[in-house]
Amino acid sequence: MSKDLPTFFSDQSIFAHEDGRKEQPLSGMRILLVDDSSDNQLLMKHLMTSLGAEFDAISDGKLAVPRVTAERFDAILLDLRMPDFGGDQTALAIRETGYRSPIIGLSAHLGPNEVKMCTDCGFTICLERPVTREILVRVLLDSLKKI
Repeated sequence: MSKDLPTFFSDQSIFAHEDGRKEQPLSGMRILLVDDSSDNQLLMKHLMTSLGAEFDAISDGKLAVPRVTAERFDAILLDLRMPDFGGDQTALAIRETGYRSPIIGLSAHLGPNEVKMCTDCGFTICLERPVTREILVRVLLDSLKKI
């Protein structure tokens, strides 16, 4: 995949006002992405920052646990399929720290087994990739209202 951002991440956003100002519905939110794919990290960084969120990414689930205990994140986006310490183990370990904010799982495929795993491991919700910015914003904002 090219390091250039694809057109669906262009600045022509549905979150733009007629006068050209951009709406930033995630302004003030801190989001952590845990994903072993540098391409996914790049795309999500562009998306989240364009929507106003403060964004950070790490590539290893084991590193997520101390990070979440040391810093405040409003939500975590977590890849379900990572080598060594998978999304299921990461979500369980993060929940054991007392973290109660949304953990949103991301996967290229969500079958019945993955959905059950998400439920069992403390995910708030799991989404199948690709995820549109509109769905991601709605899920983040709705999830935060429930805590």
